[in-house]
Amino acid sequence: MDPDKLLKSAKHNTPPLPVNFSATLMKEIDKRKLVIKQVKKSVLKNAVNLILSILTVLTGIILINAVIFEIKMNGSLELLNFENEFILDFLSQVPYDLIFYSAAFIIGGILFLRTNERLQQIAITNLSIIVVIISGIGGTALANSGVNENLQELELQGEINIPLMHHFYVNRARYDLAHNNVMIGLVKKVSENTAFIETPSGENINILLPEGTNVKQGEYIRIKGTKNSLNAFNAEIIQHCNSEKIRKYYNHHQNMDKHHGMMNMM
Repeated sequence: MDPDKLLKSAKHNTPPLPVNFSATLMKEIDKRKLVIKQVKKSVLKNAVNLILSILTVLTGIILINAVIFEIKMNGSLELLNFENEFILDFLSQVPYDLIFYSAAFIIGGILFLRTNERLQQIAITNLSIIVVIISGIGGTALANSGVNENLQELELQGEINIPLMHHFYVNRARYDLAHNNVMIGLVKKVSENTAFIETPSGENINILLPEGTNVKQGEYIRIKGTKNSLNAFNAEIIQHCNSEKIRKYYNHHQNMDKHHGMMNMM
């Protein structure tokens, strides 16, 4: 075949290109590059926000754990064993500052999650409910895992020394049930209608028992009553306690006393 004829036939089949074809092509390439950059930037932003939201919610969970642990250790739960009579006294010992901080972090985590493009498809109410439930379950599980007690023991023994943990485990979360009408104690001696108990703080108190009350040496009891002028306690209600739980108050208080005693000697 004649090459000239082949070129002439091919020339007629080639569409004419616009004068600014090269410039238009480069603009389209730049546009696509920009789109790719924006996609990468969006993915990075979503990843960063997701990490921040997870860390923020985890902090909220740790603070919920702190709230529960402090309530468990300060002895205020003992007041709830007399129905609603001392509910206001219990509420006065709730660590509201920690509750505020935990709520603030959880709300912050929810707001961070809302910045994620995929999670924006979930209604804010549903997202909030999910995060709150997860935080509540996580905080409660952590508070009952025993990790707080282990960390507290390490702080008291001086094996770790982190200022924030020291403030919480040593200065805050300590047994401090001081109530005029409620006390708990270990029965050291029983004589007729009188029992001698030792409180977690080491104080020995003479308890005047209600008629017909049966208590034994070595038992832990919870008492409701009033102090009299003879520095004894007139008991109105005697309840037998969960030995394991009350024993924690004693160990906790003794460890605290040892720690603060050592600190005062320095």
